[in-house]
Parts: sequence; C-alpha cells; structure tokens
Amino acid sequence: MAQREIPFAKRTIDANTVLDLFCVLYTQVKAAVDMSEALSCDIVMPYSQELFDIILDGLGAPDGDDFREPFYDMFYSRWVLDNEFADVHAFMKEFKFHFEDHLHMHSLT
Repeated sequence: MAQREIPFAKRTIDANTVLDLFCVLYTQVKAAVDMSEALSCDIVMPYSQELFDIILDGLGAPDGDDFREPFYDMFYSRWVLDNEFADVHAFMKEFKFHFEDHLHMHSLT
C-alpha cells in the first residue's frame, strides 16, 4: 500500500460518488495500460493507487494490504486487464458483495 501523503481522515462516500470515482480510476488506469502496450514500456498513472485508497477509505476499509489486496486485484487484474465485467455496474455488484463479506470476516478476527 502506498504511503499516505495526507494523514488519514475519516471519510464517508455515497454510492453515486463511488461509481463516479471508479469510472475516473478505470479511465486513468486503462489509458496507462494502453499507452504501456503501445510504447512497450511501463507507464503508471500518478495517484491512481491513492484514488483507489480514498475509495476504500470512504467505504470503511481497514488499512493494510491483507484487507485491501483482493480488491486491488479485482479492479486492476479482473476488470481493467481481463475485462471480466461488462461495465461499472457489473463491477460494483461483485465488488460490493465481496467487500461486505470481507469486511464482516475481518471484523470477526
């Protein structure tokens, strides 16, 4: 997980804003992937990881890769790279199901 430039502040985020932020993030990351493939080099969009962390913070995710890593993988690998989800709504349906389950299981430990 990236070092936070700004100290953690409790956030709340509504469902429409989550959708909007995931669309922005998808567009950024997909552009970086497309440019990387076209130029045969690694290109990373600045602050894409931080934006993802802001979304997870707003949803109440605990800090730490042990909780967040499956969601990074779901977004970056399964949606952006493998196109497993038709659109942001399909992604959010799967994300929400796994997030709530993961959050519940994390609270039991």
